[in-house]
Amino acid sequence: TERGRSLSGGQRQRLALARSLVTDPEALVLDEPTSAVDSHTEARVAAGIAKLRQGRTTVAFASSPLLLDAADRVVLVHEGTVVAVGNHRDLLRTEPRYRAVVTRETDDDAAAADTANGVGDVPAPKSDDVPAMKSIEEIEERA
Repeated sequence: TERGRSLSGGQRQRLALARSLVTDPEALVLDEPTSAVDSHTEARVAAGIAKLRQGRTTVAFASSPLLLDAADRVVLVHEGTVVAVGNHRDLLRTEPRYRAVVTRETDDDAAAADTANGVGDVPAPKSDDVPAMKSIEEIEERA
């Protein structure tokens, strides 16, 4: 079709992603690369990105659990400050803010889950191997 006007949002998104992957850049930045696709397609896209980008730098701004689970390192930024670094599963377990974003739970849901898990008002532990960081520049220096 003419300039993709009859393509769905998900089709346009997959086409743009395919174009960026076929060029195989050293570094690739993706912004919510699966926001317009269904969960089955999202799983296939997440697996494809992980496979095709192995050995390359890929930064994905995402809240998709499937994409985040495939990431080597996840960085949680809150109000411009890095507040947690780790892998998806560890952050889900230890970081209430991260869990709320990824599971889309409300503050009431998070408080109930924390109370049920005995967390209460105790701050979540930070990753032992990654000190608290203040900026993206500091992360880049550590990478």
